[in-house]
Amino acid sequence: MKPIVDEAVRRLQLKAEVKLVCYPAEIKQQGIQQQPALMVNGQIVVQGKVPSIFTMPDILQNALHETQT
Repeated sequence: MKPIVDEAVRRLQLKAEVKLVCYPAEIKQQGIQQQPALMVNGQIVVQGKVPSIFTMPDILQNALHETQT
């Protein structure tokens, strides 16, 4: 999923840190129950699937909007 997130961040011209977490303990600590998963500003926005590059920009924009309000 990381390459898709990286590309969506690039297309949206966002300044963002994209971090890949591979350690089971850290994944569990974050409350993630299905992998792969995507968190934005500490909120889980996708679990158990890999969105396409066509839907990822919308997912990121919606997640950023929700976490900023």
